[in-house]
Amino acid sequence: MLAPVLDRLREVPQAARSVLLIAIQRGDDILDEIRVPFPELRQVTNLSKPALTEYVETLARYGLARFDEDFDGNLFVVARDVDGWPFWRALATYCKATDIPLEKFVIDLRFDLLD
Repeated sequence: MLAPVLDRLREVPQAARSVLLIAIQRGDDILDEIRVPFPELRQVTNLSKPALTEYVETLARYGLARFDEDFDGNLFVVARDVDGWPFWRALATYCKATDIPLEKFVIDLRFDLLD
């Protein structure tokens, strides 16, 4: 179940993985999803709207994140679940409990640290 997600994550350029990392770190846990407002993500990454949009679209192409809009028209970036499992939230919780930086997984791809 997790192996296909990790394989896709390995294919994503590091810059796009950095955007995913920031979204996971700064996002709010709402309805079993981690989501961050797009404007906040722009401010934190210091990326232009077109550049950040391209990174999120890359993450969406690989099934790792998606855009979402609320009823008021506010745009969010959402870290996607893995087959209905809130994997990114679980991983962030694990990292806090074990003092392993989330970067080790999302950027360095050190999923062997889960063993």
